[in-house]
Amino acid sequence: MSFWMNALRRLAAVIAGLLTVVVPAVVTDEILHATGLMARANVLSTNEALAALGYRSVFTVLGGWVAGSLAPCHPMRPVWVLALIGLIAGLAGALGTPDYGPDWYKWSLAIEAIPLVWLGGRLAMRYGGCALPDRSASTVSPTSKLPSPPPMS
Repeated sequence: MSFWMNALRRLAAVIAGLLTVVVPAVVTDEILHATGLMARANVLSTNEALAALGYRSVFTVLGGWVAGSLAPCHPMRPVWVLALIGLIAGLAGALGTPDYGPDWYKWSLAIEAIPLVWLGGRLAMRYGGCALPDRSASTVSPTSKLPSPPPMS
């Protein structure tokens, strides 16, 4: 596969991972606000903020897994890009929205981005992540090149 095709596939992996984090989080927020189960962000109680942090953490791990799984090779590269995007977005949110819930909640969203996305990427590598080329045919095992024994007479 060409360099540019791999680059486009890595970019698609990052975008898919980002959408996997953002879309479900926003939809879940809106459903919880519309049903009255959770207040708007500027009046979140500690329990509501913990719940939001919990489901957002799950979505963040899932986003890392998606980015790592869709990578054409070297699955952690798109994962690290996604983690950096999450860190920057979290810091921007914490610094730019002073009335957005409790302070610990804002900062924890920024701090959790790197370890949770990394965890998702590691899970992708372990459980069905990037399909690396099969090099087993090119590697020589110690017993593969032994001569056959002579036929017994």
